[in-house]
Amino acid sequence: MAIGVATTQAVPHPPAGLRWRLLQAGGVHSLTTGLSVSAVGLIIVGSLATGAGADLLPGLLCLILCLAFLHIFVTSHRFPSYDERAWFLGLIRVAFLLRVVLAVVIYYGPLDHYAFGEDQRGYDNYPRVIAAYWSGEIESPVLLSTSTVQSRIGYYNFVTLQYYLISPSFLLPRIVNCLGGALLVFYTYKLATLVFGRAEGRLTAAWTAIFPSLVLWSSVNLRDVWLALSVCAIVYHTIRLRQQFTVGAPLIIAAHLIWIQYNRSYLVLIMAAGIAAIFVLARSRNLGRDVVVGGLLVGLLFALHRGLGLGHEGLEWLDLEKIAELRGKLARADVGRSGYLGDIDIENPGVLASFFPLLLAYFLFSPFPWEMTGFRRLITLPEMVFWYWLIPFVWIAIRNVFRERDNRRMMLLLPTCVITVAFALPSANIGLAYRYRAQVIGLILPFAAAGYIRRRYPALAGQDETRASGKPSP
Repeated sequence: MAIGVATTQAVPHPPAGLRWRLLQAGGVHSLTTGLSVSAVGLIIVGSLATGAGADLLPGLLCLILCLAFLHIFVTSHRFPSYDERAWFLGLIRVAFLLRVVLAVVIYYGPLDHYAFGEDQRGYDNYPRVIAAYWSGEIESPVLLSTSTVQSRIGYYNFVTLQYYLISPSFLLPRIVNCLGGALLVFYTYKLATLVFGRAEGRLTAAWTAIFPSLVLWSSVNLRDVWLALSVCAIVYHTIRLRQQFTVGAPLIIAAHLIWIQYNRSYLVLIMAAGIAAIFVLARSRNLGRDVVVGGLLVGLLFALHRGLGLGHEGLEWLDLEKIAELRGKLARADVGRSGYLGDIDIENPGVLASFFPLLLAYFLFSPFPWEMTGFRRLITLPEMVFWYWLIPFVWIAIRNVFRERDNRRMMLLLPTCVITVAFALPSANIGLAYRYRAQVIGLILPFAAAGYIRRRYPALAGQDETRASGKPSP
């Protein structure tokens, strides 16, 4: 047995270290205990030391409810063995508690807790006003009619619901967002296991649990973690739908698209393109069934477009002039002072084609080492080193996809490319590119894990659930 994956083949024993402890049941359970004590202790000390005693009980209640939800959610899904489910339940708890610890440290720590996103101010305060309106304390506030709130009304209502049901504590949405980060671990695990195999799924899940930007953006009061979760969930359920029709898959896809519509509307069009890539561009082994299933999905999306305006605003972003205008705004020096390539005339298709490799490089790899100036860029250095280390493994996996022409892997590669390209075009600011990149990392990590397993542990590469030993869990 190697790195916690049951196999009948002899493979090298993995080296010791955190990343390997996360692949073994004993390691995740010991980490869970330590992080649980740390999370509870930090909430108690932080709330009392800063005079925010009103956060104490809501924070602890939210922590317990989230852990209970994770237990129910994981145990309600099928796993190939009891051991696998026990390991994964421990890992997802580690992912959640790690994020909670960071969230509490950022929130109660000496630094400004808005340092990682000034738009948190609105997400903290506006829902309090909306909650007061829901409870009948005030009349309909003017802010509800503003474009700022309407363009992301889904997340504002999500935070308002937490304030309304539990307490108007700023700590609550941060802990709940940690839950979103933990659920992202579930979907990357399922996605990598489905497309590549068990060992790749385990490694992808472990990397997702500790990947710095994924931990950071799910430890603050921002909507990005839930959008990243929706991206992975849509791709996973679409691939499953392409392989086998289930009634639940289209409904889950539709629910995530509706969520995206009310939080970042242009992303609906990007995800629709990703869905189309899975159904249209990947080779079909059962053309008749795929045409029928694809037609049903198109019909559902059309009904949502007519009934809820799904994707209507996204269609406006097909205009290169509008994208160029957005890039110009993002590249201004006063937007984090980290703009790049803002003067490129992407309205000209020829110019866009010639500069596109550079735009893609900035989106995927910035901030570059020579740009590490200032606190917020310097703290990205450990992640960027790790990210650069992963890229060769991503390339190995992509090369093998084309060599082997495996249809499942092509169904993941195509939407990953489509979504990455769509994000790269309007990005013109290092800070925002770093933040938006987190929404595609969950799709790229399975390739990194596949390349790593192929290079370092070839005997484990591509072993799916049916080849792994162990009694299936109920």
